[in-house]
Amino acid sequence: MKRFFLFFSLVCIAIGCTVDEQPVTPVQEDEIHPLDKAYVYEAFESKDFWKTLSSFEEKLDACQVPVSTAASLTTTALIQTCLNHPLSGLYLAYEDEFDIVQILSSHNNAFKELLIRDDAAEKMVALYASNPSLSLSQMHFFELLLGSGLFPALFEEPLSSQLKVAAACQLAYRRLMPDRYSIHSRKTAELLVCELQKPEAPTIASAGNQLKSLAHVTIPMKTKAGGDYLSTSYEHTPFGSSVLCYYCEELTSSEIAANDAFYQTTYPNATLIEHSSAEYNCHSYAWNMEFGGETCWIPSPSPYIYDQSFAEVNSSSLADIIYSPSSGFSGVLTSTTGVVVSKWAYGPVMQHALNDSPFGTITDYTYYKYDPYGAYSFWPGYLTGDELVYVDSNATYSYTYSYSYPVAPWGSIVWDVFDIHDAPANCTITYSDSYHAFIVFHEAGEFIVQCSYVVNNFSIVQESLNVYAEPFDIGNSDPDPDEPEME
Repeated sequence: MKRFFLFFSLVCIAIGCTVDEQPVTPVQEDEIHPLDKAYVYEAFESKDFWKTLSSFEEKLDACQVPVSTAASLTTTALIQTCLNHPLSGLYLAYEDEFDIVQILSSHNNAFKELLIRDDAAEKMVALYASNPSLSLSQMHFFELLLGSGLFPALFEEPLSSQLKVAAACQLAYRRLMPDRYSIHSRKTAELLVCELQKPEAPTIASAGNQLKSLAHVTIPMKTKAGGDYLSTSYEHTPFGSSVLCYYCEELTSSEIAANDAFYQTTYPNATLIEHSSAEYNCHSYAWNMEFGGETCWIPSPSPYIYDQSFAEVNSSSLADIIYSPSSGFSGVLTSTTGVVVSKWAYGPVMQHALNDSPFGTITDYTYYKYDPYGAYSFWPGYLTGDELVYVDSNATYSYTYSYSYPVAPWGSIVWDVFDIHDAPANCTITYSDSYHAFIVFHEAGEFIVQCSYVVNNFSIVQESLNVYAEPFDIGNSDPDPDEPEME
């Protein structure tokens, strides 16, 4: 315990000295912005008010700050107004957490006003460096704003040095308490430190990629075999295609409780099905875990679609999954029309109306049906070969059977011959390639030549041909014109 306090004191002293060497510019509030108190989103303190809002678009509009109010706020009060936005915590719902920054900065008048303030960067650094009394969610969102690249002056001296010291202080503090702060509460401070070490200012796209890499790549998790560690691996589709997946550090118990509470307040018309988690996302939940896969984070469901493990259907009543590529949304359909179950990134699994989610009203979606036989069951296959064959004790007649089918690299063709009792026939099957088999019949009778397309031990399609084998009379004066050649 003494070591803990000694280390923490040294960190604070070192950071304090650095801050003294590069003092934050004193805040001088502009006289043309007389309102020095943050805008109060009073209506949103009532859960009943949230119940009256049935869509994401309605929530955004209800949280709007009047243009005149935004213009009258001091820059410091304006920053605090942005941090207090009732939907700022929705970064948890997006795989790219900067999505909420883009949404609010393009929609809300307070954010629009902040973007045009000449002193915005200076006041943001001053507020951040003062270690304001903010909730975990507000601080996370504040660091998203700072690292978004929307305020280029933050990455110019002297502000960049001041911001780097403040971010390093925040990161060091959170690392001292891993039971409270998981990587997901540390990564935004770490993002700032990383960005401020680079010569160029970030863009919102580069910031998003960097933030995801901090969560996915730097966190090692044990493999099932133990001993080895990894952060990435591969799952497999039902048809055996490889799917890139990440194993991520779980949220702390306090983070899970805070996330659950936020969504239960802001989405009271939805139902929480499973607690918040950073170990899996909506794509893994819908396409992988619902069908017995490992708990992991999957960036895209494309492999499941590409290899036809899930067939596209035109009706929700026939489907298992709904997918919107533009929204990055995957959900599991329920028996109620328009109601789905989906995982909201780092948030919980929620059952909700299709238009009542952080992803807005989703319109460009496709339905998919899981079927172990997949879409290949609708592809035609053709089996050709002789239907009359000969058997002779003194000679061996080999007959060629060909199968035409669009075989994928993850499947294989299997040949069988059965008698009328469904027992294996007395014959010899020789393969030349996947599509052809040479068959020698060793006894007369009625047989069925069968060819199957098999994927992961599932027989996807079977084609069969009835064959009659009879003894060949070499002394026949009128031989069959299709008499086989003797080997």
